[in-house]
Amino acid sequence: MRMARGRKIPATLAASACAIALAAAQPPGPSPPAGAGDLVLLGLYREIGLGDLQAAIEAYRAAAAAAPGGDLEAAAHVREGICLELLGREEEAYELYRRAAEISPGSGAARERAIGEMAIFLPRPAPFQAGERDLEALIEEGNRLLAGGALGEAKERFRAALFMNPDNHDLQVRMASVCERLGDHREAVFYYNLAINSEPYRSDFATHGRLAESYRATGDYDAAMKLWQTFLGRGPRDPRAAGAAEFELGLLREQSEYPPGMEIPERLGEMLDRGVHLTRLGRYRDAAALYGSAAAEFPESYLPHFRLGALHDGFLREEGALRAGIRRYESALRGAPPVTAQRLRHRLASLYEELGEMESASYYIEQYFGGDIRPAGDDHVLRERIRKKRMWHRIRRMRE
Repeated sequence: MRMARGRKIPATLAASACAIALAAAQPPGPSPPAGAGDLVLLGLYREIGLGDLQAAIEAYRAAAAAAPGGDLEAAAHVREGICLELLGREEEAYELYRRAAEISPGSGAARERAIGEMAIFLPRPAPFQAGERDLEALIEEGNRLLAGGALGEAKERFRAALFMNPDNHDLQVRMASVCERLGDHREAVFYYNLAINSEPYRSDFATHGRLAESYRATGDYDAAMKLWQTFLGRGPRDPRAAGAAEFELGLLREQSEYPPGMEIPERLGEMLDRGVHLTRLGRYRDAAALYGSAAAEFPESYLPHFRLGALHDGFLREEGALRAGIRRYESALRGAPPVTAQRLRHRLASLYEELGEMESASYYIEQYFGGDIRPAGDDHVLRERIRKKRMWHRIRRMRE
């Protein structure tokens, strides 16, 4: 046997989680019992996320025992073989690859992967020399099925392709999109997460938007908000992308903080949704006009004012509309729920500081600190900065 290859363990679950994670692409064979797929996921987390190969081996062995005689058992053997190879146990690894090739169905993705691993040790058998062509054929067939509306079948082809090439980030996004269209939002979250941890998609606003929508569909608003916070923390180069991410984060916060049981009138809801659509299209003036109409029609609601403030703050401020945004934020304060109101006070303090109006900035930051809830991060930093600037302004006026 030859020496173990210098495999590289990726930093995230992106390496091989894709296809194996949700079991293999192509039955036949008995359906694996509940828990077998979870054991494979656990193994992947231990192997790739933690780098604990021995613990991963234990999980893969348990998965193989829980799902005998099918492609999932073969997939577990392949992953265990890779771990053993990394530990320098080449002969054991080869035997697992051979076992996987024997038990996987003739056209199974696990068989193809197992043969590929064995080929590093021995000359590749002639029947499997077309592996790369098979991968391209799977993707092409998946695209054709997708174009024809056969989403379920397309998903199975993409899953099989990802098992053969799990680091294909474009394919991960395609798979996630199919899952989303099928309503499999949790699965979509899995594949989108694999993609956004890669360099091509790390700063891609559109893919982050689709992942956030998938989180929302599962009811996981916290994860969606953390996603946008991470995106903003990377410092997007495009100011428009940063503004759009702030807008999306604000929408999520608004929805998560809206008082339970308080209903939004149907017409107001339609107007608000239309405003979001226009904003996402970049039609900010049209969105502002619509929110203005909503504010006039529903004067008791803080939401139109809140949305208008966010539009002026995030998108229209370069057109001299920042003060209009401040006025809208102040109007929204009157009816906003407690957490949202505190965020508004913090934001108003920051905006007045930006304008050099330190008395107003001081007023709002002290109002913020007078509340029981302080949801903004680094709030002490803003407070101290305003205090120092206000003091300096007073000293300067005394000298004058």
